[in-house]
Amino acid sequence: MVSSSCVHIVAALRRLLGAVSSQFAYDAEPDDRVLLTGEEPGTEHLEDVEHWIAVYAELITGARRPQGTGPESEERLEVELGRLRDRLAFWLRRRSELLPAR
Repeated sequence: MVSSSCVHIVAALRRLLGAVSSQFAYDAEPDDRVLLTGEEPGTEHLEDVEHWIAVYAELITGARRPQGTGPESEERLEVELGRLRDRLAFWLRRRSELLPAR
């Protein structure tokens, strides 16, 4: 079952996909210009970090290729998926920073 917050996030992703432009080309560096509502990259709370890992993993998994659209839509989706992967990688690194050394 998908939580209501995830439903809102998916709706936000759909709006973002429509607004994303070529200026957000895939980059290995995380792009903090486009954050989801409530996302605080500097959080010290592991629970928050785990939440954003789950959110970005679900957004990546739930992304669907547009049906019957041209190459521009396909390229836009790839750019956005790259951004989502960057954000997930950021949160995974953040988790490793916050976890005690083992």
